Amino acid sequence: NYDTVMVAGKKLISYAVFAELKYFTDFSDLINQIVEKKERYLNGEYERLKKESLPEEMEALEDHFGDLDFEKIKIENLLYKSFLISIFSFIEANINGLCSYIREEKKCVFRHSDLRGNGIVRSVKYLDKVLGVKFPLDKNNRDNIEIARIIRNAIIHNDGIIPEEHLSKIEKYKIDNPNEIDLLLGAITLKKPFILKITKLTEAIIEE
Repeated sequence: NYDTVMVAGKKLISYAVFAELKYFTDFSDLINQIVEKKERYLNGEYERLKKESLPEEMEALEDHFGDLDFEKIKIENLLYKSFLISIFSFIEANINGLCSYIREEKKCVFRHSDLRGNGIVRSVKYLDKVLGVKFPLDKNNRDNIEIARIIRNAIIHNDGIIPEEHLSKIEKYKIDNPNEIDLLLGAITLKKPFILKITKLTEAIIEE
C-alpha cells in the first residue's frame, strides 16, 4: 500500500538529497546579497549626487536613477528566474527518481516515461495511477507546484510571457499573493518571497 511503499522510499530522501537542496538555499542567499549590495550602492550614489546637484539638475538625476533602478529590477528578476529553473529541475529529478523506485518496489510493468505528457505532470500522473494518491499530498503544495511549473515553462519557452491559457490562473495567484510576483501584459516578474516559498515547497515535497 501507499504507506509501506513510501516509508521504504525514504531511502531516496537521503542526506545527499538534503545536502544538495542546501545549495539552493545558498544560491538564494547569494542572490539576496547581490541585490542588497546593488541597492546600497545605488542609494549611496543617489544621496551623494543629490547633495552635489543644483536644483535644476534634480529632474535629470531622478530620471537617471529611475533607469538604474529599473536595470536593478531586471537583473534581480533574471537571477530569480535562473533560480526557479534550477530548483524546479531538482524537484522533477527527485520525483522521477521516486517513480522509478516505486516501479521497482511494486514490480510495475510500465514506467512513468511510458505515459503521455512530459516533466512533472507525467510523473505525478504515474504516482496517481500506481499508488492511487494525488502527489504532493497537501493540496496547497500541489497548487503551488502547478503555479511554479507554469511560470518555469513560460520562462524557458516564451521569455517569461505567460501563455493565454494560463494567464487567468497566474493573475489570480498575483491577486492572492501580491508580494510574490508582478505581471504586466503577461510578462512575469519574480520577487524574493516567491523564491522563499518555492524553496520551502521543495523541502516539503522531499519530506513527503
